Amino acid sequence: MPYIMELTAQYRRRRVKDSLIRQSANSSERIYALFRYLEKETREKVICVHLNPALEILSYEIVAIGTAQRSLLDMAGLFRGILLSGASRFVIIHNHPLGASSPSQNDRQIADKIQLACALYDIPMIDFMIIGEDGYCSFDEAGLL
Repeated sequence: MPYIMELTAQYRRRRVKDSLIRQSANSSERIYALFRYLEKETREKVICVHLNPALEILSYEIVAIGTAQRSLLDMAGLFRGILLSGASRFVIIHNHPLGASSPSQNDRQIADKIQLACALYDIPMIDFMIIGEDGYCSFDEAGLL
């Protein structure tokens, strides 16, 4: 007998400090406080944080897990999660397990590629952040977006 698949979204909870809940994610410091644990990861992870119009966090999704040196980001998968969450904006965060938070040429190219896709969906990426052992780099703060 033929069948049709049903698409569902599943949410899991991750405990965070009370002071970080119901706060606007209008600064990179707040996003960094939530995802600072990435500086200890041994593999590169790319996370998309879904935001509402008031910049409150709706959800987040790990969209790629790579090696210690790189990860492959699937654009269709990235935007699938953004659209399913009902986000009106988003932030991309990834870590550099081998050290510095300074952006590589590849980071800049990926951010540009995401920006092009944002124009199609009319959903802005408000920041692209890199977390390293030395802290973080915010493309928004650095004027790279």
